[in-house]
Amino acid sequence: MVGSLSATAAVVPQHLPGVLHSLEPTLSRYGYLAITGFVLLEDFGLPVPGETILVLGAVYAGTGRLDIYLVGLIGFLAAVLGDNIGFAIGHFGGRPLIERFGRYVLITSSGSRPV
Repeated sequence: MVGSLSATAAVVPQHLPGVLHSLEPTLSRYGYLAITGFVLLEDFGLPVPGETILVLGAVYAGTGRLDIYLVGLIGFLAAVLGDNIGFAIGHFGGRPLIERFGRYVLITSSGSRPV
């Protein structure tokens, strides 16, 4: 009797806690693309859960659904690319670019300018 209960419990998938549970459908559907997009956007400067989805990707790799080496490589490349895009925007566009288009990504002007 005890053996049949533990076998039944092993078949039922356990849901992840908190925000990991809310990201689970996205990672299940898009896989590596979700990791790439979220990490790139977070390192670009947008407030998205990039590191959290990277941790969830590692959990998925631990269960055999993703390859851990590919998760690490994609996370690294997306982070470097996102950082460089953010730097290029700041370096070449600067404050005028952010003041013009920042409202589309919820960045507002502080109202004061340095002298």
